Amino acid sequence: MKANQMVKPVINMESGLIEFIVKGHPTLTLDMNKVHPDNQRRASFVGMAQTRIVDRAAVGRADAKGNIIPEATRQALKHERMASLIAHYESGSPDWSVRGEAGFRGGMLFQCLCAMQPERDPEQIRKWLGGLDDATKAKLLSSEKIKPIRESIEKARAGDTSEAEEALDEFLNV
Repeated sequence: MKANQMVKPVINMESGLIEFIVKGHPTLTLDMNKVHPDNQRRASFVGMAQTRIVDRAAVGRADAKGNIIPEATRQALKHERMASLIAHYESGSPDWSVRGEAGFRGGMLFQCLCAMQPERDPEQIRKWLGGLDDATKAKLLSSEKIKPIRESIEKARAGDTSEAEEALDEFLNV
């Protein structure tokens, strides 16, 4: 569990159990096999809508240089991200992640490129990325030009890190 994390859910699809590891308290377990089918169905809809589709659409208000990203560009990025996930799931694929979302982190690379050039059409960026192999995408994500933008996005995702910093200070002083 991360230092600033209070609850860590652990999902076991095979057994149908979800464990909630709560810092400083006994672990709680939800047996999805005992949950009424109507609630299972509702949970799948709510989870897909909020956690998987809407949360993935998050776009920071500023790029790595601190420049405000125009609202129209932010909305286009949000829409594009949501559309790609919807298309993926409606394709019938059994894969949870969209190709490029894991591994070389094409999703992060896409966000970085959009932040670097907010005036560019996100679909144009997506098409350009589609023509690259995974190794090239991985190298791009590590490039000196993209690195500060990636770090800025990751920092924004992490949010307030004061608790983590305190935990690290405590660890270092041990």
